[in-house]
Amino acid sequence: MATLTAWKFSTPDGAVQVQEALLFLQEQGLAQVHDAAVATWPGVRGGGRGG
Repeated sequence: MATLTAWKFSTPDGAVQVQEALLFLQEQGLAQVHDAAVATWPGVRGGGRGG
């Protein structure tokens, strides 16, 4: 079964911290991470919305 998740964080640093935690859990055999990416828009209120 394939699962896709997308999470939103208040700060770019929050996303990086969670990515590191997930990869640590994978190393411990407690989670499976097949692919991971962090996309940030520092200084742009509201994320990557165009307009």
